[in-house]
Amino acid sequence: MTSDAPYRIKVTPLTSDQMEQYNHSYFHRKELIFIQQHLTVQLMGKETPIPARRVLVVPEQSEVAFNIQQTMSENEGRNTSTYGYLLSIGDTYLESIAADFIDTPQMVELFNNLHIITFSDDIWQWLIQLAIQLMKQQQSGLTELKRKLCYGIVIQLLAEICYRLSEELDHLKIDEREVMARHISHYLEKHFKTGVALNDLERHFRVSTSTLNRNFQMYFHSTIHQHLIFLRVQYAYHLIEEGHSITEAWQSAGFNDYSTFYRAFTKFYHYPPHAVDHRSH
Repeated sequence: MTSDAPYRIKVTPLTSDQMEQYNHSYFHRKELIFIQQHLTVQLMGKETPIPARRVLVVPEQSEVAFNIQQTMSENEGRNTSTYGYLLSIGDTYLESIAADFIDTPQMVELFNNLHIITFSDDIWQWLIQLAIQLMKQQQSGLTELKRKLCYGIVIQLLAEICYRLSEELDHLKIDEREVMARHISHYLEKHFKTGVALNDLERHFRVSTSTLNRNFQMYFHSTIHQHLIFLRVQYAYHLIEEGHSITEAWQSAGFNDYSTFYRAFTKFYHYPPHAVDHRSH
């Protein structure tokens, strides 16, 4: 029964202190890392940059460590203290969940290999909300009802991740195309505030723009140009939210003129820039 499931799950916000503590820990359960800000991670001894809005599936006792200084450097100026959330799952808890789902061996097999999984914006926001809700439930006394609620949240998270993984078999291994796509995303996140263009990427990666776009769309489900606009709009939004002027925001974000910024902003957020609520400093 659901209520009999042992409580062997834990959600931890990934701050720099928590990442350092993680790096010094010798024991790791099966883990899901929900990446909100760019992370640089040592995966099996290889330095790997992972963009935001990804879930990293980590098998038990894997060789994973965070490059804290590089991660903080890459996110400098973004006013963030939490880079994501770490969900640790015990074997018995996972087996209990898998047993509740008929003919779904993917629940257990999910952690047989390391995966980096990409999600659309709407699904990603939903996953993060679930992870935060799970964390908040753990911060207070666990009643029987709360245990069942946490159990249901974990089921939703795992079901969505397994479904997404089964959609694209390419995610079963990190191949050269995925590596290129992630490097393109990493390059855009570093240079989106400048006048970066496809020709710049073509020279940097020494492949044609068609190859760049094809590989990028395979894993990010948007064109390079669309992703570049998304990064600029998102950055401008945060500047406005922090109290900067709209003019300063669109110029700092890399837009060439206000009209282009206005169209992109309203298309993405469905309301104009001046409607953003300013937060107190």
